[in-house]
Amino acid sequence: MAFAREYAMDWNKTQAAIRAGYSKASARYIGYELLKKPHIQNLVREVQRERAKRLDIDADWLKDQLQDCYAAAREKGDLKSAAKLLDSLGKLTGAFEKHNHQKHGIKSDAEAEAIREKLKQRGFVFNVPSPSAAS
Repeated sequence: MAFAREYAMDWNKTQAAIRAGYSKASARYIGYELLKKPHIQNLVREVQRERAKRLDIDADWLKDQLQDCYAAAREKGDLKSAAKLLDSLGKLTGAFEKHNHQKHGIKSDAEAEAIREKLKQRGFVFNVPSPSAAS
């Protein structure tokens, strides 16, 4: 639990591991390994929920604050900040979920073969045989 609390403070896995009592020499590796564990991920989310409740912050409040900041940035002509705020709003509202799911990669040989065929139709030449051609 110490690592989860520390990680939720600044999102730095190495520093969180050090503060949680792991050696400086192995902290980077330990932090990386700990964050891959589902029970640690759940603990981090629980720490976040507790903090949000204690601070009386919820998604609606955060959305309102981001929208206010976005409007102020646009009004000042600060398009870089406005774009960052829009990105944060998009993440908060799940607007990128389709994109996020696409990042998870190809899930089956059939899906890979279908993509390979589409690319071939568009003129892409493969130097490596497909799994079905190798069989």
